[in-house]
This record gives sequence, structure tokens and C-alpha cells, in this order.
Amino acid sequence: MRIKFIPLTVPAVEGLPPGSEATSNVPLAFHHLLMTAMDLTRPQVASALRELKPDYVFYDFTHWLPEVTKELGKLAFTPPLRVEKWKKHRDMEEALPEGYKERIEGSGIV
Repeated sequence: MRIKFIPLTVPAVEGLPPGSEATSNVPLAFHHLLMTAMDLTRPQVASALRELKPDYVFYDFTHWLPEVTKELGKLAFTPPLRVEKWKKHRDMEEALPEGYKERIEGSGIV
């Protein structure tokens, strides 16, 4: 099985700091604006999925992804949240495996 990550351009949303791409890099007060921006990526995601024709799609916060994959006749999965794993860390970046940031740099993974 191959896993392919697709880079997305997160649209600007009024009030959202420029360059915001993940909940880990914006304050909690801005998460709703980030979710609005992510909702605006739906056409990009749908287009990429039509082109890539994946067997499965894994996602986290994109509530609309199952609708998109259903239109394509594919399944979408969301991994179970393991809150206890992250509780012992100050932030998500601290919880990443050693060398992870270097491995994903420039790959489009946020």
C-alpha cells in the first residue's frame, strides 16, 4: 500500500493569521476560522481525489470528506482520537516522534 499526501493551499479567511495551516499553529480562539478555511479547501480535495483515485482516504476534522468520497465510491476513515497519548506533552510538536519534522519537511504534510 502506498500513502500519498497532497499539498493544499489554505485560503485566506478574514481574521485568520496568514500562514495558518493547522490547529497546532493557531491559538484556540482562531480554530473556528481555521475550520472555515479548511472547509474552503473542499474543491481542491475533491479534485485531487478524482485525479488520484485512492482506495481509502484518512482524515481528521473535515466533516464533509465522507460526502466527497461517497460521490467517488470510496471509503473515508477517521482515526480514533487518543487523547491520553498527548496529555503528557506540552504541545503536539513535542509529542512527535524523533526526526518526524525533518522527514516531512517540504512534503505538504502539516
